[in-house]
Amino acid sequence: MGKILLRTCVVMADGQLPGFVHGVALRVWPVLAVSILPFLSPVTAGGGLQMLGLMVAIVDGLAIFSPAVDAIHDRLAGTYVIDVR
Repeated sequence: MGKILLRTCVVMADGQLPGFVHGVALRVWPVLAVSILPFLSPVTAGGGLQMLGLMVAIVDGLAIFSPAVDAIHDRLAGTYVIDVR
């Protein structure tokens, strides 16, 4: 929804739309797993793993304010968000 409202699109370095591997498996799942799995673990290690998960999610979101203007999940997947206006 957000990409449609802001008129942006996720593309690969060559300008093509990413497939399932780059669009979901590499772009979404790694950060989601690191962010959520500590909360699902029965062993919390004093809450340290949960804090690590939260920090990964926060740093990933704040990375869009870096000079490169792409989030960590974009860097992992080799994707870019472009303006389509």
